[in-house]
Amino acid sequence: MRLDLVERLRCPRAHAPTPMIVLATETRDRDLVRGEAGCPVCHLRARILAGGVQFDGALPGARSGTTPGVARPATSPTDDRAALDRLEALLGLSEPGARVLLTGRYTRLAAALARDVDAAVVALNATLAASEGSASVQLADVAVPFTDATFNAVALDDDLPAATVADALRTLALGGRIVGRLPLERPADVKELARDSEEWVGEKATASAPPIPLRRA
Repeated sequence: MRLDLVERLRCPRAHAPTPMIVLATETRDRDLVRGEAGCPVCHLRARILAGGVQFDGALPGARSGTTPGVARPATSPTDDRAALDRLEALLGLSEPGARVLLTGRYTRLAAALARDVDAAVVALNATLAASEGSASVQLADVAVPFTDATFNAVALDDDLPAATVADALRTLALGGRIVGRLPLERPADVKELARDSEEWVGEKATASAPPIPLRRA
């Protein structure tokens, strides 16, 4: 996992937002390859192996980008290339250095997307082979374990729990691009830019959390 993303890991449990404390045992260029992370509040632990993060209680490969019990058709390299080109365009990834969150069926494009546009790509609840620039995060929680405004772009599959959709939006920067697979409904604080029979594309238009009131002394 890219080091700038590791610094933004946050405990997914329901207590005050708390950054994870990370102990690195192996780094390579811009990536953390091996290490451990822990929450100082609830003591939740996570292992970092081959660049991927696995939280305590996660079921490795249980979701792997698909809904349990639902078979999805295999795709050819040509189909994957077309899907990759479409996703890059919908997410507006024209410049290198973006941070991208992929869910569900989109996670199969994580490694290729990271190579194509030099992005730091996170695949949520998926099993990925080790690859520079892309990493998987596996957890037994509906939360997305990153701090607010971590990602520049997010792709959401149609079978995500509502709580995961809301939390993914929290981790998206203001003005960030979001792609939703129909029939997933567009969140109210996302400005719709386009849609077709398969997906809608939007932009985060407002902050997810209410503003903090300022008081004079």
